[in-house]
Amino acid sequence: MLITEIQGSVEKVKEQLEQNQQRNSKRSKENTWDIIHKKKAKFETEIEDTKWIVSLVCPISKTRMRMPCRSSKCDHIQCFDREVFLSIAKKQNHWKCPLCLKPLATSDLRIDTLLEKVIANSPATCKQIEFKSDGSWMPVVQNCENIVIDLDLKENTPEKLKSFSPIVIVID
Repeated sequence: MLITEIQGSVEKVKEQLEQNQQRNSKRSKENTWDIIHKKKAKFETEIEDTKWIVSLVCPISKTRMRMPCRSSKCDHIQCFDREVFLSIAKKQNHWKCPLCLKPLATSDLRIDTLLEKVIANSPATCKQIEFKSDGSWMPVVQNCENIVIDLDLKENTPEKLKSFSPIVIVID
């Protein structure tokens, strides 16, 4: 009976430690905005509507991030995927930020709650977002796409139209 009580207490302590670590391993959206505003102040221009492009793709795996994070020691906006980083860092024993190369420990990793929310609320095909100075964000649309329109030419289509090839429209 005493062993069961001790095991139960140990499990409760482990659970509390995990909850504390999860709570401390997140950066608030305000923290992310602080970083953006500090960078904006460095590059202050006459243009009032400054925008920042941030990738939702992990620089390590080149796939869309699931757990965007960076070190508490980093001052850049860009994140990397926490799970991808931990997997590779453990295998290679390389504990540096993949973006700025500052040394870091696992306890330094912070999930960016703002980017986490953006990823959850943006289309799966979205690779980049644009933060505006007013706090809003929007997906970045690629400038050029090829659209192929294949005409379904039936038997009753005039001979002149049957000789045309598919139309390719490039949208800039």
